[in-house]
Order: sequence, then structure tokens, then C-alpha cells
Amino acid sequence: RTRSDILGHVTNQGTYLLYAPRCLLAPTTRTPTMAAVCTAEAKAGERAEATVTDYALAATVLAEADYILFAGGAGLSAECGLKTFANAGTFADGLSYDQVASLDSFAKRPGHFYRFWGGMSEAYAKAPLHEGYTILNRWRQRCEAKRTEAASVKEAVTEAEAKTQAEAEAETQVEEEASRSVPAATFAVTSNVDGYFVRCGFPPEQVAEIHGNVRTWQCGGKPTGKRFPLIERERCGDALLPPPDLSAFTSPPSADAADDAAEDAPPPACPRCGDGRMRPHVYLFGDGNRFANDAGTTKTAAYREWTDAVVQRATALGARVAIVEVGSGLRVPTIRKRCEELLARLPGGQGALIRINPDHPDQPIVASPTHSFQEGAVNCLVGIEAALGAR
Repeated sequence: RTRSDILGHVTNQGTYLLYAPRCLLAPTTRTPTMAAVCTAEAKAGERAEATVTDYALAATVLAEADYILFAGGAGLSAECGLKTFANAGTFADGLSYDQVASLDSFAKRPGHFYRFWGGMSEAYAKAPLHEGYTILNRWRQRCEAKRTEAASVKEAVTEAEAKTQAEAEAETQVEEEASRSVPAATFAVTSNVDGYFVRCGFPPEQVAEIHGNVRTWQCGGKPTGKRFPLIERERCGDALLPPPDLSAFTSPPSADAADDAAEDAPPPACPRCGDGRMRPHVYLFGDGNRFANDAGTTKTAAYREWTDAVVQRATALGARVAIVEVGSGLRVPTIRKRCEELLARLPGGQGALIRINPDHPDQPIVASPTHSFQEGAVNCLVGIEAALGAR
């Protein structure tokens, strides 16, 4: 074969020459030229400039919004230094996060189960909130202040503008229809169970914790002690309880006597029925319908009412809605899907979804995000806040 034939046949990796003598069968490497380095630096500069531009666009969405939905997934709290499903690694006996935080562990491995939730509850309580939570709460306060100011201006406007009685009646009817239940300016929905939205300042009645939280516990029913079925008697009711004393289960995961002592400690009993075991009011892996999913308690009913009212006002009155979704990936896409569903319900141009996720900034399920950022929560929120301040 000629040299041109040899050079004309390369692998699909573009790495080795085919049909070449053995002395030529070596990986080809090239030293980057100055032009290539300058091109890479220019592209990096373009990306940085584009990010700043995107921050400004997101800031405009927030500044012009009449309503804001804040939505948080595991990635939002992970930057507080907390373990999540994605980064937890393994626990005692090699159990993964989803194995130890499961109905199966509740029924068959109570020592592991209660030690895990005791440790997580303590970690949630001690972890300092990162700057991103402060920024989100600041945006909530700004939006609500804007609502208060707008209401004051409306009250001060006189009837100086000439209107026919028919026009006034038609306008009043539209406003009354959309204002039967005026929604709050903001709402938050999260799959996190750490309670951080409330902790950073969000009103509890405006936070839907769809997977529950560790601040409250419930009856988990009476386990069988067998591999199947796991539960002999279901929970005695949906009423929530204060957390029990888990001091007997606070030893770190290990293979020593402390671990054995935790296994031997009696599980906390439900104070109502006596023979049921208490468990955190958290949606466990493999839970099915055993999570006390009362819509009033988790605030999912309030969330549905808020979104319905916001969609109504966007449709009838042209209200603008911003959706800020932070840290909701594809492993547990519950929050991600809810945000896209709300965006899809809003009239064109009346809603915008700002998605912040370092791994999956796009990948739509129902509707594509309006502005997506492939960044961590804190860095991105700080950037958008700076753009808001520069307006």
C-alpha cells in the first residue's frame, strides 16, 4: 500500500493507522499549537460571557414576575454538606442509602434504620444553611413586597379614567373571577425532608414537603419479623407525632459492640397503639401507601390550590410566573416533573422555568426549561443575585 493508502485508513477512534508497519503502530499525539490554545481560551471566555448574559436574563424573569414558585431537590441541600441518595456511599454492612432508608430496613433491620435517621436528623439540625437559601428567601421577600406595593398603588388610583359602565362591569367580572382566591406571591415545593425552606424563613403554610420531613414522626405499623410480608398490621392512624428519643441509636456505623448495642435496643413504640413502631414522617424507599400522605399535612393540597390560582390569573389577567428549580435531577425527578407541568399549563410568554442543575440542566420530561444552568446551586444563585442587583 502507498503512504496515502495507509494514512487513509484509521480506526473509528482516530488513534491508530491501519495497514502500517509495526513501527508505525503507536498512538498519535499532537502538541497543541498556540492557535489552538488561543481558540480554547476564547471559547472559555465566550462561555463565561454567555453565563453572565444568561444570569441577566434570569434576573429579568425574576424582577418582572408577579408570582414565583421555588422548587428544591436533593442538590439544593447537598451543598450544605449533607449526604444524599447520589453521594452517600455505603453504610453499615455495606447498605446503600436506598437500602437503609427503606421500609425493608424499618421492618427487618431496626438498629440500622433508627441509627440512620437519628444521624441524619442530627446532621440536618447542625448543618449551616448555605448562601443559596438566603438568596432564595430574599427573592421571596422581594416578590411579596412587590405585591404589597402594587396593591397600595391600585388602591390609590382614582376613577379619573373615563370608562363606560359596561366596560367597568366587564373588567370587574374578569377580576372577580380571577381573584376569588388571590394566591400568595410565592410558594415552595420540595422533595427534601430536611425542612430547610422553613428554616431559612419561608412561611410553613407556603411550603409543600411532598416527601415529608424529619421534624415529625408517624406510626409505621407492626412488622412481622419475616421476609414477607413485612408488615403485620398497618399504622394506627395518620396523626403525626414528635420525634422519639433515639439516643440508643446514635453510635456511628461500625462492626464493634456499639453497633451490636444499637441492634439490641428496642425500637420506639407508637404511643397511640402501643405495638406499632414509630418511624419518621418521610417517604421511604419501597413505602407504597405506608407513608401518611395527608395532603393537608404535606401541604400538597395548598400547592395544588396555589398553582391552579396562579394559572387562572396568568390566563385571565396576564400575570407573569417564574419557576426556580434547583438541584432536582433524574434519579428522583418528582420536583422536576412538577415544575415542567406548571410551565406547560401557563399561557405562552406568561411563564418561565429557570433550572439549575450541574448534571442534567435540560433533559425535559414534559416541557423544556426556559433558562438552564449547568452549575451548582450556590454559584449560580449568587450569579443571578448579582445580576438582579445590577439592574
